[in-house]
Amino acid sequence: MKKELKFYNLLFPMWLIWIFPPFIIICGVGNLIIDAAVILIAAKCLKIDCSFKKHKSCIFKAWGLGFVADFIGVGFLMIVSHCLYSLGTSFESLRYLNDYVRWNVDYNPFANIYALLITVLSIAIAGFCIYLFNKRISFKNADIDEHHKKIISLTMAIVTSPYLFLIPGEWFFK
Repeated sequence: MKKELKFYNLLFPMWLIWIFPPFIIICGVGNLIIDAAVILIAAKCLKIDCSFKKHKSCIFKAWGLGFVADFIGVGFLMIVSHCLYSLGTSFESLRYLNDYVRWNVDYNPFANIYALLITVLSIAIAGFCIYLFNKRISFKNADIDEHHKKIISLTMAIVTSPYLFLIPGEWFFK
């Protein structure tokens, strides 16, 4: 008997991209504006020359790598969800992992503490990746000292982490 593998929609806005493909353009432009604003405001607060022309390449690198970091967070959620599903369907004594924890990781992270912790961990992983990518790649050649690169990278990680992972997908499927 062959086991059937099911992939469930994990979170907003990923599922919306399949339903409404132009949404990716809206998300992309919105993320670019937010990333540019965060970088330029952080630079201004640190009294660094904050012209768009000067930091344009940093902004576009941070924007692209932000998507990579978000997909790493989504990948973590998918792996955890699949592992919980496999364990819950393979062992009757662990069925609650599939019925109670995995379903809530996928559709309502606020339903129980385990689902919330897994979702928050995925946001933290994506945030750490945002920090690391910006510090080591986006601002690598920028005319900014190392201390300020760390501050701007940390600001980007805190402000632009994928907090939308916390929006319950079940709101959109009822």
